[in-house]
Amino acid sequence: MPYGGSWGLGCVAKRGSARRRLAIAVCVLFTACSDAPAPGEPPRATKLAFVTQPTRAEGAVPISPAPQVAILDQFNNTDTNATHPVTVSLAGPSGGTPLNGTTTVFAVAGVATFTDLRIDEPRSDYTLVATAPALQSTTSAPFRVALAMAAITSGSAHTCGVTTSSFAYCWGWNRPGQLGDGTTEPRLIPTRVTGGLTFRQVMATALLIGYRTCGALTEAGAYCWGSNDQGQLGDGTTEQRNTPTPVVGGSSIVQVAVGALHTCGVTGAAAPTAGVQTAAASWAIARPFLGSRPLRSGAIWNLSR
Repeated sequence: MPYGGSWGLGCVAKRGSARRRLAIAVCVLFTACSDAPAPGEPPRATKLAFVTQPTRAEGAVPISPAPQVAILDQFNNTDTNATHPVTVSLAGPSGGTPLNGTTTVFAVAGVATFTDLRIDEPRSDYTLVATAPALQSTTSAPFRVALAMAAITSGSAHTCGVTTSSFAYCWGWNRPGQLGDGTTEPRLIPTRVTGGLTFRQVMATALLIGYRTCGALTEAGAYCWGSNDQGQLGDGTTEQRNTPTPVVGGSSIVQVAVGALHTCGVTGAAAPTAGVQTAAASWAIARPFLGSRPLRSGAIWNLSR
């Protein structure tokens, strides 16, 4: 007798509690059998499963170890012949945060490996969702993204920090663009400075003297952003900037200092060397007026050993 819809309905329709219970048990048995793989059935890809997933990640650097998603067959074994394209994305409360890197890769021997996924924003409730055409999706366990700060600088209404990976983050008030994230929106959590730059040092204007940030790059060079009414950014203008802007002629600057109406920098080798001569430069309003471009103000000797 065939199993399935009409049989089940006929069984349930029987009157009498004993016969009804028996009919339901038979229906359940047939349903379970119909879902189980048939004897001798060849393996086929049916669903995805995370085999490596993050528990904690560092902000702005690739997630390590790299997340891996396996393609499983109906027997819950990895289908080593599967080469489906697998896509990962952020889900839930974290769904609006950008997931950087290569988010779609083809499986190799049934496993898709995501080697360069990166999340910039620190949070504690991230989850990854993996999908593939015609396969059941899967979701990772929750994980957090944290920042390991190597240095912090506080300004009039904002704070910035440089991570151990040399990325700059800023947060706080942002009307003049001193957070360097390309907007003038205030940020309640550390937000990565745009441009993909790496910094050895970042300095914010001190309390009540301005709304500006400058930084020296790891490979030498100076960038500034924020208020610029007196040319303090050193870009040859008095235009406000909400993204890092290179200091004109500042490609050899390795250290910066910011003041109320001016900024200074020290040039030199990217790595300090004993006895190497360096030069100091100043720009914006000082006493006397120096203008909005760096002006060399003398030479000093770097005697680091």
